[in-house]
Amino acid sequence: AYAAYAQILEQWEEGNIVTSLRGSPFTYQEYVGDSIENIILALQSGVDGAYKEEGAVGEVIACFSRQKSEQGPAIVKAVLNLHSEDKPVGIDIAGAPENKFPPSAFEELFAPLKEAGVPITIHAGEQGKAPDFADAPPIYVRDAVEKLGAKRIGHGTSAIGDSGLRAFLAEMEIGIEASPLSNDLMGFTPMEQHPIKTFINEGLLVTANTDDPLMFGVKGTRDMLEKFGWRMGIYKNDVLQMTRNAIRTAFISPAKKQALMEHLQRK
Repeated sequence: AYAAYAQILEQWEEGNIVTSLRGSPFTYQEYVGDSIENIILALQSGVDGAYKEEGAVGEVIACFSRQKSEQGPAIVKAVLNLHSEDKPVGIDIAGAPENKFPPSAFEELFAPLKEAGVPITIHAGEQGKAPDFADAPPIYVRDAVEKLGAKRIGHGTSAIGDSGLRAFLAEMEIGIEASPLSNDLMGFTPMEQHPIKTFINEGLLVTANTDDPLMFGVKGTRDMLEKFGWRMGIYKNDVLQMTRNAIRTAFISPAKKQALMEHLQRK
């Protein structure tokens, strides 16, 4: 709980509007030896403490890797037991390779999450390369929304290859978690060719994200944009728009969203 609390405060002090605590409870379990549900509850406790004491906002997302799909049922069960509108618990699928474990493979597993209104984000459209995005085509992004109930898409870079898909994402108000530094360093999409600016210009609910700040050598989103935003043509007005998008698409309570919008207006 303290580690979650400290990370939320650290990112808040760096100027990041919402911090996503995203990870596999099974990985945490290797270190703390507790149940999946108790691990999620501990993360929630840290998030709650940071908000109550400093107004710092975070969200909890339980994640499993697509190549470790056997872990999925336990995480789904825990999230269903713990999620509520006042204290949301999100869920994510990440990992590789996308073309071996596409979103459609998890449709049955995610059906009860979709029905219960659990906030879902899916890594999709990350691992393909232009121009054909063969290893992670745009259809994976659409399937994540239509078949799994995703409200946000992790990365989603292949959406640049399908204008109809982008119109669909805008109409459905789906968040796009762009991570340009990660995409560049992982060898999927060079930063200068990243579609984040196009997503902004087309009115998609895109946000800028670090993916894993420790892995990619940045303090947080603000640090990343200050160092690399110019390479993508991202400037102050774009950052403000993405900040609003981050609040709109955050997996947090309506009360926290309102408080964040008021905080942003005062800045």
